[in-house]
Amino acid sequence: MKKDNGNQFSDIITKIRDISINKDTRISKHGKNPISDDEIYSKIMSSSFKRISSSQESTTFFLKRVGILDKDGHLTPEYK
Repeated sequence: MKKDNGNQFSDIITKIRDISINKDTRISKHGKNPISDDEIYSKIMSSSFKRISSSQESTTFFLKRVGILDKDGHLTPEYK
């Protein structure tokens, strides 16, 4: 992988913060209409899902990080 998984998730958080700070200056690629929060959310979620599901290693890392899998790769009790 080009970046480790921890850095990829940090990048997502940074993008969300940057968009939040600059939301008054967002312009759509089709003209003057500002990009809605829903469009931004959709784009971030879509690109995040692609990154998370790009490999088994990335998917497993994410599921462990959010507490769905334990350190051994088994479902945690909350998800059994």
